[in-house]
Amino acid sequence: MAIYSNGKLVDSSLIFSAAQILDNATAGLDSTNTVYFGGGKSNKLQVNVAVASSTFSIAQNQSLTIAIQYGTNSSPTTSLRDVIYTYKNTAGAEATAQGTLLCQYTIPGDKVANYDYAKLVYTTSADEGANDALDAWISIVP
Repeated sequence: MAIYSNGKLVDSSLIFSAAQILDNATAGLDSTNTVYFGGGKSNKLQVNVAVASSTFSIAQNQSLTIAIQYGTNSSPTTSLRDVIYTYKNTAGAEATAQGTLLCQYTIPGDKVANYDYAKLVYTTSADEGANDALDAWISIVP
């Protein structure tokens, strides 16, 4: 099924990541997919990031940062980025339940108007191993 925004065909899935594992994201890990959102000017585009794994936790004194990168082609650049989520675990061992929404971020109107592509970059301060996974997607908000 195709999705149209402001008369432009938009990526039919709008999915950045589906159960993407954060294994070794210390140098920054790109989302599995780059999303084409077609520069829809009349709709608000919202990024959603949720826990995909049943045993998700960031180690004590470690952090997770999620940024969105924008571009005019399918290789968005690091110079066009916004940090959309930062978390540092200072409380010790804690788990986040599967399906928990970590963040929602409305893409600024100027970025929607000027760029057609985006991807997410996940960065952790320590290798989180193969147990931590995230889902991320764009919703079109009327």
